[in-house]
Amino acid sequence: MHPNAKYYDKLASVYDRATEAPGAWEPPNFIASIIKSSNIAKGAVLDVGIGTGRAVSTLYEDGIRNIVGVDCSTKMLAECRLKYPDITLIEGRFEETDLTGLAPFDLIISSGVFEFIEDLPSALRKTMLLLKEGGVILFTYEPIIVGHEVQREDKSLVVTNETSDFFVPDFFTYRYHPSTITDYVHSVGLTIQLDKEFVSYRKLGNLIVYHCIQAKKF
Repeated sequence: MHPNAKYYDKLASVYDRATEAPGAWEPPNFIASIIKSSNIAKGAVLDVGIGTGRAVSTLYEDGIRNIVGVDCSTKMLAECRLKYPDITLIEGRFEETDLTGLAPFDLIISSGVFEFIEDLPSALRKTMLLLKEGGVILFTYEPIIVGHEVQREDKSLVVTNETSDFFVPDFFTYRYHPSTITDYVHSVGLTIQLDKEFVSYRKLGNLIVYHCIQAKKF
C-alpha cells in the first residue's frame, strides 16, 4: 500500500470530526468559499484527493452532481460515498489514474493534496490536459517559509511522533517557494488569476500558512 493511502486509511474514521472545528483544517473551506463567490463554470468537476468530500459540499448543495472524485484511500472514499452517493468516485493515486475517458472538466479542485505529491510539475501538466479550454483549476499548496519552525524545510515527515497511531514512516510533505509554483503553473500553459495566502491550521503551536491558486486554461 502506498504511504499516502496508508495514512488516510488510518485517519478516515475520525477525519470529519477532527477537522470540523473552525481553524482545524481550512483548505477545503477556502476552496469552497472561492467557488461560492465566483463565476467559475461548474458543469463537470474533478476533485483531486476528494477524501471525505468536504471541498465539494458547496457544489453539491447547489445541485451539481457531475462530480468526479479521485482518492488513494479506500476508507476516505467510503466516508465520502455515504455523504455523496450519486457522484463518481475512483480509487487510485491521481498521478497513476487514467481519467481521460471522463475529461474534459470545467473545474478541477484540489485541497490539501498537492503538498503530498513529489512530482508536482507532472501533476499540473495532467490537470491542464484534463481541463476544457476556458476551464479553471483551484488548488492549495504549502509554501516554504524561511525561519518557520515547521515550514522551513522543503521535505519533512507529516507525522514525526513514532508512537502516534497516525505515524507512517515514509509519508512526506513537499513544500515549494511561491515563485516556483508560479513557474510550474505557467510552464504547463495555465494563467494564474488568483493567489491568496491563508492560515490552514496549527501545528506544534505554529500557524501553518498555505496558498490557494486559481489558474485558467485559455
